[in-house]
Amino acid sequence: MAMSLSRKTYFWTAAGVVVAAVAVGVKLARSEANPAPRTDLNQSGTGNVQLNGDNNVVTVASTLKGLTREAAEARAKNFDYLAPPAGQPAPFLVIEAPNHLWVRSSGTTSGHHIGAAHNETVVWADCTATTDFDPDPTDSIGPVWLRIRWNTDKPNDNLSNSQPGDRYPGWVYAGQTIRVGHNGEIPTCVNP
Repeated sequence: MAMSLSRKTYFWTAAGVVVAAVAVGVKLARSEANPAPRTDLNQSGTGNVQLNGDNNVVTVASTLKGLTREAAEARAKNFDYLAPPAGQPAPFLVIEAPNHLWVRSSGTTSGHHIGAAHNETVVWADCTATTDFDPDPTDSIGPVWLRIRWNTDKPNDNLSNSQPGDRYPGWVYAGQTIRVGHNGEIPTCVNP
């Protein structure tokens, strides 16, 4: 005996609901297994930065370019309330570094050049240290250094860009950087 129209409708409706539920379950399982790529704290090779995927740091960094240190610090104070992301490198803009900022193997006199960061690009710092080496005793910064992420630990004078995923530590003089989009309160380095 053939099913009535209402029983057929019920059967196919129930089958459709089951198929839809299985499809949604598979989609959720795949999205958890392969999460969408993060858009926060990414930097292209030109030094542009995105923080929280909304280009805040790109905008902030570009408004700091070409300013004196004093003018850039005044603008950076707008972010005094915002701590950098915990456990992640924090962005700092290289400023007033004619041509480039040397990246060293350490922030001490025994360090050597392992590259140079372009002026007006972002370097990614993990921590800060005060050492006995002040490369510019004429400023008011003192011997303060940032340990940044860098692409090599080999001696060289090549210009490059810091990336948050770089695997080697490098050291840059804090007197030629300014915080970007945060209050600058990063951890103190344990072994400078």
